[in-house]
Amino acid sequence: MASPPPPPPKLPIPGRRNILITSALPYVNNVPHLGNIIGCVLSADVFARYCRLRGYNAIYICGTDEYGTATETKALEEKCSPKEICDKYHVIHDEVYKWFDIKFDKFGRTSAPEQTEVCQAIFHKLMESKWLTENTMQQPIGLWRGNVRQKAVTMKQQGVINVKTAANC
Repeated sequence: MASPPPPPPKLPIPGRRNILITSALPYVNNVPHLGNIIGCVLSADVFARYCRLRGYNAIYICGTDEYGTATETKALEEKCSPKEICDKYHVIHDEVYKWFDIKFDKFGRTSAPEQTEVCQAIFHKLMESKWLTENTMQQPIGLWRGNVRQKAVTMKQQGVINVKTAANC
């Protein structure tokens, strides 16, 4: 039996319809359930399959969102670091999506160095092109302000908040 032909290149191909597909990045603080799959990755997967059937050069990328309060809270709950939570649940997410036959071309992580590099390159390009502006604003803070501040201090003391990582978001 002959081996299947190699997949087409996933770079823009001149003269072809090139489509980049992504979906909302699932948080990495729990095991994905059917609602996560239906509401997060399934519709993009269906669209990617449709595009490929039409012969378009389509790439479907997604990954776990490893920044934010959900990850920090889960780390506190499981008494470990946010990185340990991310490492644990990224693997689980990957396995669940494979079980459901979701066909990502790339399933990555927001904590990956290439993610930071790409995001910062896009940001700098937008700044250089004057598509972004810097502004300062005041926003009201609810009565729970003290609790939030104390939580942040506690999380920093416990090593849950990583200032270096947060700066890369």
